[in-house]
Amino acid sequence: MSICVLCLLILTGCGSLAIVSTTNGAYKIEENVSALKTDEALQALERRMERQADEFCGRNGKRVEVVGSIFYTSIPFWRSGSALFEFKCVDR
Repeated sequence: MSICVLCLLILTGCGSLAIVSTTNGAYKIEENVSALKTDEALQALERRMERQADEFCGRNGKRVEVVGSIFYTSIPFWRSGSALFEFKCVDR
């Protein structure tokens, strides 16, 4: 039974998403994604992270300024995909 649950998690992917404060007033969003994510899925993840950053900054009447982003596709059974999106909230 536990092997089936583990296989299901590997196939569907599991990741955590949180906004973390970094230096110089910047923030970052990081996520590890399953080993089976495609380039298209990572691009969709980037758009989702950008929207989340926009909502985060918008709550304080500010807009997003992208500092940088790095996205690594996965290599099955070797390395899971990962994403790092760094941004600042600046005046409109």
